[in-house]
Amino acid sequence: MPHDIDYLLKRIQSIKRTPAKQMQMEARLKKRVTTHFKGLISSAAGLIQDLDYLPGPDDPATSAIRDLFKANTGPYIAIVARANAEAYVMGQRRLKVRGRARKESKTVPPGVPPEYLPYLIYFEGLVEPSIALMLLDQCFEASAGTMDRVTGDVMANLAVSYTEGVGNYQASVNLFEVFQGIQMYEAERIARTEINSAQNYGAFLQLESAGVSRVQWITALDSRVRGLDMKDSADHISMHGEIVNIGEEFSNGLQYPGDRAGPIEEWINCRCQLRDA
Repeated sequence: MPHDIDYLLKRIQSIKRTPAKQMQMEARLKKRVTTHFKGLISSAAGLIQDLDYLPGPDDPATSAIRDLFKANTGPYIAIVARANAEAYVMGQRRLKVRGRARKESKTVPPGVPPEYLPYLIYFEGLVEPSIALMLLDQCFEASAGTMDRVTGDVMANLAVSYTEGVGNYQASVNLFEVFQGIQMYEAERIARTEINSAQNYGAFLQLESAGVSRVQWITALDSRVRGLDMKDSADHISMHGEIVNIGEEFSNGLQYPGDRAGPIEEWINCRCQLRDA
């Protein structure tokens, strides 16, 4: 019970520090991610129940489950891409600074990977093509990692059921342990990482185009900021208020909060904000 109270207090602190519109975007993305994986795991459970036996880890029958997740990678990328486009625009509008507008080219640059084309529609009219492609690079990389991780968790769960000698029905029920992990932790982490990274990138380019010369790193100023816990591998609390010339790296190697060019421990699940100094 005390741990639950501590968690709720930290959540309240986080809510107070997060802009309302960003919270709404994160909530929408979390819901879409949760719904997507709930449907997938339900389908995987159905495949298991349809078999006459519970397949072992090396059984060819498990390939149908892997194929199911692979076939649904595209719809998942669409969910993440749409959220990135909306968050990027929010970031640009979050910091309305006076200056020249970005000269956005409406022409899709040559050499676009064909697998990206179906997702450009989510950025059309909102984000210039070159920026959309950069955001799609991130979407594809992050989505592949998520789908691989969830597929691995599903297969590992089935392997445990096989080792324990449970029947098909119980094995299919056990699969929802994977969904519970997604619902409680994974979906929220995905939503926060994707939304905050994209909106800070939008803010970064807006400030750059306006001719702002110096930018500042702002943390959420609560007990959840990384660096307060001895186990944290990154330290953002000491970076609060840090100022650099725009385009230069902050002390943690990132140009803006959520910059995925840096180490993953610096940007995953980050809630920090960029603003002009």
